[in-house]
Amino acid sequence: MAVIDDDQEAIDYLVRYITLTDDFELVFTTTNPKDGLSYLKRLEVHVLFLDIEMPLMDGLAFLPQLQAIKLINKRIAQIEVIVCSAYDRFAINTYDYKVADYLLKPVVLDRYMQAVNEVKQRLQAVGLNALSADNRCLLVGYPGGTALDRSNYSDIIYVEAKDDKTWLWVGQEEYFEVNVGFSNMLMRLPKSNFVQVHRSFAVSLRHVKGLRDNKILLLGTDREISRGKKGGYPHFERWLDDNAVSGRKRVFPTARSVKNGAG
Repeated sequence: MAVIDDDQEAIDYLVRYITLTDDFELVFTTTNPKDGLSYLKRLEVHVLFLDIEMPLMDGLAFLPQLQAIKLINKRIAQIEVIVCSAYDRFAINTYDYKVADYLLKPVVLDRYMQAVNEVKQRLQAVGLNALSADNRCLLVGYPGGTALDRSNYSDIIYVEAKDDKTWLWVGQEEYFEVNVGFSNMLMRLPKSNFVQVHRSFAVSLRHVKGLRDNKILLLGTDREISRGKKGGYPHFERWLDDNAVSGRKRVFPTARSVKNGAG
């Protein structure tokens, strides 16, 4: 998902919803529509929230340029646009560009979810696998379609980008190599548990056992995952803020150690 709006407060308002939405991740936000066009020329984005009233370039001028960029960048060929506006008078013009929905500001959660569910249905129709929240596993197929292996979400420790593929690590030396790009793979995983922490890594929150300096320690592997720069991965940072308390780990002495120490 991406958000283009000249009002930073409006962006922050939507981002709160987006970070809690399964099957999608935030790719970029900007208050400058010209920068937005530049990002869309090279990034992979499936859903765009677009403001209409912007001083540098309004949404009605932006939409025809987006149509041209879709022909250049095939990774946004199926992009769905959700228009956000404080006024309903622009709606009839935007539907000429087959936008998915038109939301009035301030956007309420119910209407946001309605719009997101609509784009999920559209994207599924063109092949995007937006899995149901009830799903608990992936089925990894071998070339030729001769066999499938089940990989439970609860078994995945961390996810690693490898060129145009993704490795799903389920042990110290065991992983599934899947023929899906990193960003698309993250869209298939439950956002409630898997969060990106680096441009090449996402971790399972249920497997996080601690942090040392700028490294994330995980249950089930000796590998330490590097964190990206501060402020770059707000979902993980928010999880840390919500769950961290001040203190230290101590070991209570056993009766035997107390006796030996006193001897």
